[in-house]
Amino acid sequence: MPQQHSEGSVSPQSFAMNSELVTPTMELRPEFQNMVAAYRSAGEARYQDVELDEVGFASYLQTLADSASGILPGPDLVPQTTCWLVNNGALIGIVRIRHHLSESLRIEGGHIGYDISPPFRNQGYGHKLLDLALEKALEIGIEQAMITCDSDNLPSRKIIERRGAVFDGESISPHSGKTVLRYWI
Repeated sequence: MPQQHSEGSVSPQSFAMNSELVTPTMELRPEFQNMVAAYRSAGEARYQDVELDEVGFASYLQTLADSASGILPGPDLVPQTTCWLVNNGALIGIVRIRHHLSESLRIEGGHIGYDISPPFRNQGYGHKLLDLALEKALEIGIEQAMITCDSDNLPSRKIIERRGAVFDGESISPHSGKTVLRYWI
């Protein structure tokens, strides 16, 4: 939650502005564990396949580093850079920037996929995370980024559209069966 300062209270959006993207590290493992617990408490099954003990987490970090370098565990995957949004040491969200699109990512996923931990939603962090992700995508060489979201995910849709994204169409997710909206920024 936004903290009080001597000047008065800080709006959630201005508090989010102090956030930064970082490379995932072992030092942030307790924060990652908190994030996974928050997803579980919210009934969301994210990061269930990540072992949270020290050895399992180190393996997860290595997998992320390998993926950014193009060392991929499967033929249908593309290189992706994963960054974490932190604010005052707290892990707020995660973004995955795919270096190019596969056919399946053109249907669902796009260049940029992100999520915000449940306790930090509706506080401006999604906007900040997307802005920082687009900067990082440019550094990687992605000048136009495709972003997708489920049609019923109104918060994500608002974040994407507020950023000036151009609607490109929709498709049906082969995984969830939901309608997926495609945008370009």
